[in-house]
Amino acid sequence: MTPSSPDPPTAAPEGVRDLLAAALASGGASAAVGPIVERLRTVEYSLEDLLDDVAAVQAGVNGDQRASAVLNHIVRDCLGTTAAVHEAAIETMAHGFCELDGRGRVVFANPALAAIMPGCVGRAFAHWFGRSAPDVRAALAHGSGNRVLQLDVRTGDGRRPVLVELGRVNDGNASFAIVTDLSAAEAAERRVLAASPTAILKLGARGRLRFVNAAAEELLGRPAASMLGRTVLALLPVRDRARVREEMARRSLGEPGDYELDHLRPGARRPNRLHVLALPDLGYAGGKPVGTLAMLRPLDDGIVARELVEIIGRATVPADLFGEVMAQVARLMPFAQAYLMAYSADATFVRVIGSFPDRPPADRGRWLAVPAPLRPLVDREDGTGGAPDQIWRAFDSAGKDAAAGPEALEGLGVRSFLYAPIREKSKLKAVLLLLGREPGLYRDGAEDRLRALGAMDAAAAALRLDRARERSFERKFLRELASLDGSREMAARVCERLVGFYGWQNVALFKVNEVEARFELVAQRAAPVDGIDLPSFHTQPLADGLLGLAFERGAPVRMGDVDDGSLEAGRYVAGSPDTRSEICAPVRLGDRIVWMLCVGDRRSRVFEGPDELALLRTIKLLEPCLARAIEAELGNQALDMVPDGVVLVDPDGVVMRCNAKARMMLGGGAVGRPFAERLDDPEVARELAHAASAPRDVVVRDGDGAPLVVRMRHQTHESAYHHRVIVLEDRGAKRADASFARVDKVLADMADRARGPLSLVHSFLGEIARSADTREPEALAGLAEKALKHLDRFSFDHRDVSDALSRRADAAGGSAPDAAALLATLLDELPPSVRTRIRVEPSSSDGPLPVDARPGETAELIRNMLLRAVELTPGHVSTELAADRRNGEVELILACPGAGDVPADRDPADRLLAREARALGAQFERLAEPGGQRLRLSLPEAGHV
Repeated sequence: MTPSSPDPPTAAPEGVRDLLAAALASGGASAAVGPIVERLRTVEYSLEDLLDDVAAVQAGVNGDQRASAVLNHIVRDCLGTTAAVHEAAIETMAHGFCELDGRGRVVFANPALAAIMPGCVGRAFAHWFGRSAPDVRAALAHGSGNRVLQLDVRTGDGRRPVLVELGRVNDGNASFAIVTDLSAAEAAERRVLAASPTAILKLGARGRLRFVNAAAEELLGRPAASMLGRTVLALLPVRDRARVREEMARRSLGEPGDYELDHLRPGARRPNRLHVLALPDLGYAGGKPVGTLAMLRPLDDGIVARELVEIIGRATVPADLFGEVMAQVARLMPFAQAYLMAYSADATFVRVIGSFPDRPPADRGRWLAVPAPLRPLVDREDGTGGAPDQIWRAFDSAGKDAAAGPEALEGLGVRSFLYAPIREKSKLKAVLLLLGREPGLYRDGAEDRLRALGAMDAAAAALRLDRARERSFERKFLRELASLDGSREMAARVCERLVGFYGWQNVALFKVNEVEARFELVAQRAAPVDGIDLPSFHTQPLADGLLGLAFERGAPVRMGDVDDGSLEAGRYVAGSPDTRSEICAPVRLGDRIVWMLCVGDRRSRVFEGPDELALLRTIKLLEPCLARAIEAELGNQALDMVPDGVVLVDPDGVVMRCNAKARMMLGGGAVGRPFAERLDDPEVARELAHAASAPRDVVVRDGDGAPLVVRMRHQTHESAYHHRVIVLEDRGAKRADASFARVDKVLADMADRARGPLSLVHSFLGEIARSADTREPEALAGLAEKALKHLDRFSFDHRDVSDALSRRADAAGGSAPDAAALLATLLDELPPSVRTRIRVEPSSSDGPLPVDARPGETAELIRNMLLRAVELTPGHVSTELAADRRNGEVELILACPGAGDVPADRDPADRLLAREARALGAQFERLAEPGGQRLRLSLPEAGHV
């Protein structure tokens, strides 16, 4: 046989054809019937095999009628004998069996089925299954394959559980059913469940109770007879019924459930909390669940106490720890809201650490004065329960009266509370507060139960975590400040961290510029939700606002509320329309105030007690770091003022720092690399290992490899830890040395007198540095001379700026400042990147524009207005400046094409400019016009009547 040949037919058991042939030869069929029937009872031989064998033998007799009759007789006898055996088996089988017609009526039933369903013949089979009849009819109409159902048969004395298998007969309309009585199996199962110490319920598919063991009777306080046949929902409070319906729907899908619910025992005043483990009951048929097996366990204190121990061991965030703990407590003790609040050291301030189920507020750093209704509770040694007229909600009344009355709580549905203090060495540290919506929830013993559960220990653990969190913040904050070199970067980091950790609305740091008698914004950070940024160029006179008051006193100044009528409120200058309270505190460098820290908030009376102490601790952390940063900056500036290149290298010869001149010579990439890489002569590189060297001409390479001839020397100081200072003298700049030396001398002479204008000089020196590659030494010397002229202009006594400007006005021939001259001077002083963006329009008025205003403040106002216009105007267009006389006033107009339409009353910059103008008797306004905005300043003209 080849692989492609069809498989041969299955061979019949040896001897069947021989038996048929022998019967034909003898003419008798009875001798063959017995052996053939025996073979038909085996799995190897079927009726189809018999018919094949008969056909094969009949084909060999060539149509002999007598032989065909014998073979047919053998087949009939075999079938008759087999059918009788099957019928006898059906009659004696332990399971019920019946045949059904096409309409589902019983046409035959064996005795076992008749015992289960008496009188079933001639009646609809589905009739016996009550509410499950539709499921039986659907299974009969299925049409193909057998279906197995677990059902209850209705009997005269109740119900009998059965397993029903339904199928078709010969693919026709008739059906059969095999019914297995499960009464014995279910009785055995119930004996096991009844003996269980755990309360167990069995529910049908529709939630009706089918079994209740003795433990469940005891737990629920009802006899089983009163519950069987009823829906489980009737045993539950209304509020839990929807949840149980959802759970039963999940059981019908084969999903397990683990949940909690309340059960009210008959005669009890309060429900018991039960833990429910529910499993789908798959019964004996498998497949679709037939109900639910529910195990009930009372939720006792021991279970919750063990959960709390685990939570305390793993939680690291105070609010999360408190939330998880109270979620467990809520399983036993009802409450609408729980709070954990810390007290200040003197128990006069309180702050929310955690809340449940609502999360604590984002501004977690807020301390509020303890309200009057709560103060009598502070001195109590034990907990207190009561009604709303003894409680408050200060922690939830932003910007309102902290001592809100009981009506507010009753309006929220709060009817009872529990105040449980947490003490350390008899000193009040915190309180655990529970608010309930039902009266009389917290009777005597409620606090003791909290302590027994471990909830008070858990609250104390959350309190310790909160303290550790603040200490950790301060340690990390100090390390972060110590790692920063620049004072401006340090200021920005302070503002960012204070807003991020304490949640204050606005934090800003101002530089004290005594030379120009003003505060200058250094850094700021606003809260992401309701904070408002000041304009980056914001300045403020030293005498104005709370900043000026704190500077004048040399101590922190606190405003409790903008409308409280205090001296501080009267001095307050609004930066944000939402600010209600503010604190300003000086930051010192030695005995001198160099910065002012200002913090504002939208809530009243925020910066009192612990919040003020936290701010002062921040300043104490900041001051030594700021001193180090300023010293480093002064050192860098001093190095940059040296006309020669200065390079600092470590003992391994790696470049650590370069001044500006050295960076110009060496180009980028020098820091962090060996200095010897920039030298052509290996001998010169070897000399760097010596303590010092004499000046000599060498060739160094810049970052692009281009050579530069310099005169180099180096030295090592004993106290410098073997670091070397290399000096590079640019031989091509000798002719400019004298001018640079004069610049150094003037700067050194003015270091303590005119620190403010030095930034202007630095901009000119930066311009010199940028043009050094393209200009000859004579041109560099000219730029240095220009820097000297600007230094000379500002070499006046910094303690009286206004008088100095007035003297300059007198020298020019008049006492009134000239607005046109001020504009020219201010434009000339602006950095090139700003000056090039302002286009001056021709004026119709020739000559000076004298104004009746103080010179210093007028110059300051015009400067701020110029910077504001540039800030509003997009970078690709220019701001147009015009100055003219009009109706007894000198009018300055700045057109800002493309500026966005920002409401003037919401713009802090506009409010500040308007305030400065009013102080001078002038008027500032910003007007919208097609395609942009326009800034207008009207100053009173001097001498006009």
